[in-house]
Amino acid sequence: MVAANQALALAVELALLLAVGHAAFVLSGGTGPLAAWTAAAAAVGVVAILWGRFAAPKSRTRLGGTALLAFKIALFAVGAAAFVLGGWPVIAVVFALAVAIHLVLATRLGAL
Repeated sequence: MVAANQALALAVELALLLAVGHAAFVLSGGTGPLAAWTAAAAAVGVVAILWGRFAAPKSRTRLGGTALLAFKIALFAVGAAAFVLGGWPVIAVVFALAVAIHLVLATRLGAL
């Protein structure tokens, strides 16, 4: 069960990056392709830096307990909103369900 949840964690974390990158690209699309790609890269970079700093298992500044759970919920909520803003509302629902399953399992397994 732990390995399956780790695989699900990786999937939702990668989907988070895809969501914010896609939404940034779509929302800045009228400004030209260079600006859209730059916005997408910047959005992905910001999320990756935040995740690496506060949620990565080997981070020296990793949050713990309730703070870590709240941080993950907040960032995954941004991902779900990004899917909606990017024009993929059905994917947003699937993503939110996968995140909920992952976080419940991680909490129950003590692997948050």
